[in-house]
Amino acid sequence: MTNNAPMRKTILLVAAITLGIVGAQAQIINIDFDSTSGNDDPILNSHTGGATYFGQGVVSDPGNDFWNRHENNTFSNSGFTLSNLFQSDGLTQTGVGITLTGSGGGYSGSGNDLLDDYLFIQTNTNNQTITITGLTGSFYDIYFYGMGNNAGQGSTFTFGTTSLQTTNSPRNGTSFVQNQNYVVFSGLTPSSGNLSFLWSVGPDNANGALNGIQIVTAIPEPSTYALLIGGLAALALLRRRSRRTVA
Repeated sequence: MTNNAPMRKTILLVAAITLGIVGAQAQIINIDFDSTSGNDDPILNSHTGGATYFGQGVVSDPGNDFWNRHENNTFSNSGFTLSNLFQSDGLTQTGVGITLTGSGGGYSGSGNDLLDDYLFIQTNTNNQTITITGLTGSFYDIYFYGMGNNAGQGSTFTFGTTSLQTTNSPRNGTSFVQNQNYVVFSGLTPSSGNLSFLWSVGPDNANGALNGIQIVTAIPEPSTYALLIGGLAALALLRRRSRRTVA
């Protein structure tokens, strides 16, 4: 007599994992680099005045429009840290944080409220390290928005050996265009809960702009669901045939 208990346990485990993945929803954390005052600051190299964004980014989450806010006129020589960021519902606080090292400035341009204000670095400024901390998921998609108020303000964002660039075109736009005013790194796996990026001025640009960031828990594509469900069906069929053989 064949013992089917191990196979039955395997099928139940695969089913539980499949249901968990299918039922999962992307968790989104939004960050808007905002500004508040209306004066130039020659020390921080900033000019400010604009509103915190309230709405959808490239990754939409209808009904949840909250963006964590950081005033860009506090982007000083020591950088800054944001801790315990909220999800896009504005209610769920997380242990996720973000740290920028180095120095730069801020500016209030024209566009929608997300693409309006921005941090910026210059060619004579040290490259910035952006570290996202406290990540507990397995895979993440990270979106960087970079559009300045003038030409020549494209940014380069680097993760490991992969570099992506914004071109700052079209300027002063209100729509999101990949590899123009935003870039996305997909399916990244955190190391000890962290993801670190290098932010630098793009080639042939004088400044590099950064308007905001979206941190999105990556959810498998529908094709992945199909493979999992297909594998589950194959295991069930194998178990059924095994039982018939024993009988």
